[in-house]
Amino acid sequence: MKKKILLFAILSLFFMNSQAQQPFSGCWQLNFLKDWTPQKDVDAKFNRSTVKLQDRFQDNTIKANNYQFYDGQAAACLTMNPSCSQTPSQDARNFIGYNPTYWQYLDLLIWWGGSAGEGIIMPPSAPVTDIAHINGVKVLGQVFFPTRTHGGAPEWVQEFLSVENGKYIYAQKLYEIAEYYGFDGWFINQETETSGTTPAQWKDFMDSFLSIARSHGHPEMEMQWYDGNTSIGSYEDMVKLPGVSYMLNYGSATSSNISSQTSILKKGGISDTDIFKKLYFGAEIAQSGLSSTNAAAFQALYPQNGHAGSIDLFNPEEVNWKKVVENLLNSNSGFGYLAYTAMENVFRNEDRFWTNLANDPSDVSARNSYDSWPGLANAIMERSVIQSKPFVTTFGTGQGKGFYINGVKLRTVDWYHRGMQTIMPTWRWWIDCPSGNKKDLTVKINWDDVYNIGSSLSISGKLVANTNYLMRLYKTHIPVANGDKFQLIYKKTEMKNWN
Repeated sequence: MKKKILLFAILSLFFMNSQAQQPFSGCWQLNFLKDWTPQKDVDAKFNRSTVKLQDRFQDNTIKANNYQFYDGQAAACLTMNPSCSQTPSQDARNFIGYNPTYWQYLDLLIWWGGSAGEGIIMPPSAPVTDIAHINGVKVLGQVFFPTRTHGGAPEWVQEFLSVENGKYIYAQKLYEIAEYYGFDGWFINQETETSGTTPAQWKDFMDSFLSIARSHGHPEMEMQWYDGNTSIGSYEDMVKLPGVSYMLNYGSATSSNISSQTSILKKGGISDTDIFKKLYFGAEIAQSGLSSTNAAAFQALYPQNGHAGSIDLFNPEEVNWKKVVENLLNSNSGFGYLAYTAMENVFRNEDRFWTNLANDPSDVSARNSYDSWPGLANAIMERSVIQSKPFVTTFGTGQGKGFYINGVKLRTVDWYHRGMQTIMPTWRWWIDCPSGNKKDLTVKINWDDVYNIGSSLSISGKLVANTNYLMRLYKTHIPVANGDKFQLIYKKTEMKNWN
């Protein structure tokens, strides 16, 4: 009997320790931030990205359609887990994690979440920073000051802007965290009413953070501001600081307001090019989705002959992902058939939102629609970082129904890990062929027949004799030299003599 009790105690201890060892991403209150060090942050080493931000190139010589331009920037506020305090540092063993893959239409990712009770300081998890940086996208953590009705307190804002020995102590800590974790700055979400603070204080705070970053060799770091307003108002001097941008509230993206707000910065000496990186007009996707309201914002920001402004997309994953998988989250159904079916729907939603209804960036049939969201491929020129050798991709989405090496399935467990993504095709899916043959071929992501890691591409359909099909996958600037080799691993299914 004693042996049984001892064995039970050992097993119980092992179980508790294994549970306690699960590291999570940060979701902190101010008192933790003030005293933060990597040594006091027990999960810090699991949340550290070491992938540097990759350089992008611009190339106007190839366009999927004539409405695409580089000027306008696109930011997205993304909530990637149901709860910020329960965000696994290195993702999880299920199939339903949200994995954004349309990085080519994105310039800035804002890590979203938090609440007064759970935590208001949120650095991003390392896998997100890793894959964003691989694709040339910056990542900002978030500082969230909620409204009073949602538990916010003016004292928190005042404490955050406190000065000790002539220095903004929290600006120093924000820099230390961003530098150690390897991300690119912070989004300040200030919604607390009558906080007792002034635009001049916030300007000095941001200037302090950016000066610290520059002095430590990080001039690329930046901050973005949001306070629920649709105009710059008294924050013009703050926005003019190098490295500072402003997200204007939903409803701000009207032609008249875009013109008036950009004029303010032009008169302040900001160039047209820099204004695109300083002023973002909000689009509320979480509730409004593909609605005519957001279609109108799209048309105002992206006229047919060029861009008028930049966009900040609020929670597109709510409609693309969360509403599809919400019954599976925190359940025992995060894997298996239900999860597979749900995530196939999620990827179809992502295709529709980021590309367009036709799932073809060259299709502009709904480009000028005011009834439904056209899709960002109908306005934004695809970005790319592919400009050196070797370039290797597995068409990996960062999740799998198992783990594969050279076509052999080594593990059978479902998983997702955003940092395990590889660079996905630039154009999804652009097949040059006669217009009447556009539907001859179908391209899908395949998680069942895989060569390496977790996914592959599946191309199906029938080819028409004497018809040319050119499938464009990647935008590159790779110098090709004599002796270079190109390798493609493929698998035939039906045609025995296919070459």
